[in-house]
Amino acid sequence: MDQEAILRIKDQLQERKSELLRLIKEQQEEMGVIQSTRSPDWLDLTTATENIHLLMTLGDNERRELDDIEIALGKIDDGTYGECEACGRKIKSARLEALMTARLCKKCKDEEEATLKPTSPDYNIGWRAIEQDPTLLAGAGEEEQDE
Repeated sequence: MDQEAILRIKDQLQERKSELLRLIKEQQEEMGVIQSTRSPDWLDLTTATENIHLLMTLGDNERRELDDIEIALGKIDDGTYGECEACGRKIKSARLEALMTARLCKKCKDEEEATLKPTSPDYNIGWRAIEQDPTLLAGAGEEEQDE
């Protein structure tokens, strides 16, 4: 990847970082407003709690993305941007253009994902499969009895 492309990616990463910091600040302010609003109504309290939980989840996702951006910017600064952390080979430019925070080449990422996939057949049954064939749940709640 040439230096011009890396500088373009750096600008995009810094722009996204600024956007994420703004969003996180807004979410923190919104959580403060929700927490400061005390209502005796249990329904209002439940809704407020759910809203805070949602904001915290969104904030966690944005913080993870922010961490990835910080790592990528650090790699740009130290000259290691675009090197696979697992094998050391260069990550293809097309992958970096699509996912600017990529830390692994496609081959290493595929290997990592293959090791993380659950192998138990129970995990491979998705809700869509159950919706299409409800008999997959047949006996799920029944306990085995000794004869």
